[in-house]
Amino acid sequence: MRQKILSVSITSVFLIISNSGYAQFGNLMNQFKDAAEKIQKEVQQQIQSTIEPVNTSNQQSQAVAPAANIPQPSVSNVVRSPVKNSDQSDSSDISKAFRGIWCKTIDTSSSGPFDFKGVKPGDLCQSSDDVIVAIAAKLKKSNQTFEWMTKPKALNEGGVLVVDNVIAGDKAFFKIAILIDPYLEKAYLASFTGLICAADPSNSLNSENPFRNALESKYGKPASAYTEYDSLKAQIDELEQQNSAARRQAITVREAKNTRDVDNMLPMLKGMLGASDKNAILSLTWDYEKGNPERPVGTATVTQARWNLIREVGGCKVQYIDKASSGSPSLDYGFGLSLMGTKRIVSLENSIIAKNQAKEKEKIQSAPAPKF
Repeated sequence: MRQKILSVSITSVFLIISNSGYAQFGNLMNQFKDAAEKIQKEVQQQIQSTIEPVNTSNQQSQAVAPAANIPQPSVSNVVRSPVKNSDQSDSSDISKAFRGIWCKTIDTSSSGPFDFKGVKPGDLCQSSDDVIVAIAAKLKKSNQTFEWMTKPKALNEGGVLVVDNVIAGDKAFFKIAILIDPYLEKAYLASFTGLICAADPSNSLNSENPFRNALESKYGKPASAYTEYDSLKAQIDELEQQNSAARRQAITVREAKNTRDVDNMLPMLKGMLGASDKNAILSLTWDYEKGNPERPVGTATVTQARWNLIREVGGCKVQYIDKASSGSPSLDYGFGLSLMGTKRIVSLENSIIAKNQAKEKEKIQSAPAPKF
């Protein structure tokens, strides 16, 4: 249970090279060459999977304009109702037991201003019964620690517990991070990512799109946008940085050749960068704790969700045809809304870590010494 809060986010950035260092150059140098080749392939795949679903009529270089026949999505009511989990039959007992232990007080100071279908980061006691029951059912089903929710004093120390693929009524979550403080008997939604199903295959995060308009109507103007251009540039910058370091430390002829091969590929990749779309938005971020140096703490981010992950949390009614794939399969289409906790949540976590350390120190100091 002694873990850091996970910054759960579904930004559309795929990592090409690990930041783990250069301990074994024999294999790593080959990876640089492979990475450059992989960028070219994956960038094209990313553009197809991220941009094509919302550009059904040669709209790749411009935002989709609102049209009268396009349904206007409602951000607060676009997740379809998944099939109810049979484990929720004893929901009243679970909710009653949980609230009896963890909800003797309500910490409203930990809540963020943004919500997903009424659910906010902050005190878990402020969530509806279906969310609490769904978390307990998922923990039990995935063989994670769940007894703490309904049994007093079940935990000896606090920390963060991450739950995947939670379905609660008409709400679906890819991830939920729960901060547990057994010392004060409080549990918090530290962060979570919820599913927003598209209302039409043309929905996108591009400017003036109906979905973008709905987001801004609910949450206001975003603080920043991450584009197709930004994504490719970040990958190229990372590749250049890693390859430069590898060149300085290359030992064998093969290693040196691999770095030169990457150098030769970079102009081609930069050419792709010049042709990439600066208006195709991959993610939007709202900063509700302005000036917070601990970002992504205090932010909300919306990005397109992968179709296979969507299906793991109930699926979406709206689908799009993937023309780039063999057989043109219908893929679920939706977005992930990631809400990060406030600075108050971070301070609570630091307090729990300090309590854990103090308890461990006390345990060590009170342990018996061997006789000698």
